[in-house]
Amino acid sequence: MWAVVGTLWRMSDLEVRVTVGAPPEAVWRDWTEPAALAAWFWPSRLDAQATISRETERWRIRSEVAGMGVNAKIRAWDEPRRLELLWRWDGEEPNTEVVVTLVPVDDGTEVTVTQGSFDRETDRDEHVQGWSDCLKRLVERHCA
Repeated sequence: MWAVVGTLWRMSDLEVRVTVGAPPEAVWRDWTEPAALAAWFWPSRLDAQATISRETERWRIRSEVAGMGVNAKIRAWDEPRRLELLWRWDGEEPNTEVVVTLVPVDDGTEVTVTQGSFDRETDRDEHVQGWSDCLKRLVERHCA
């Protein structure tokens, strides 16, 4: 089953939540292992490549096909519960903070993504849609 809830608690922040049918350890690997991240984060036609390094505090995903990428600094790594990133799209400013939280639930893992702060409501709303699409692929990755 797949559902996304977009809850906005401040005009400049977003929250998107899904339940993934896999244990937190598996979902953590989806966020923190390059091959796993590249397999679901964007549609497969975009041929994503990912680089993740705790040592250099780097979390990056890029699509040459689409000419876009995200370069993030890892701010916190609490395996398998919480990943905090200082997020920046290539060629854009400003940075935003992305927090991924994983909580075990009866049917798998509740994944919550928060992001903020946005300068404009329209930017925030576009990111709600983007995260919803992204997390739908993560849920589908673990469907039997």
